Amino acid sequence: ILYIASQIQKTSLVDFIEFVGRHNINIVFLPTVLLKLFCIEAIKLSNFSQLKEIIVAGEALKIFKDIRSFFIKNPQITLKNHYG
Repeated sequence: ILYIASQIQKTSLVDFIEFVGRHNINIVFLPTVLLKLFCIEAIKLSNFSQLKEIIVAGEALKIFKDIRSFFIKNPQITLKNHYG
C-alpha cells in the first residue's frame, strides 16, 4: 500500500513520524536534508519496529551523530542513499 502524507504531515515532522507509526509504514523516502531532523525527532517519539528501510536522495549524505544513534537503536532499518 502506498501512503501519501497530507500537507499538514509534510509540514510537521512530528505529525509525519506519527503518520509513519500509525500506518505501520515499512519504507520511507525522505529528502536527504530531512534525515537528520527525522532521526532526532523519531528517537524521542516512537518505536519503529515496523520500519525496515529509509531511502534518501537529493544531495550528498553526511552521517551525523544523531543519524548514527537512530540506526544503532533501530538495527532492523536499512539506510539507502540514492544520490548521484
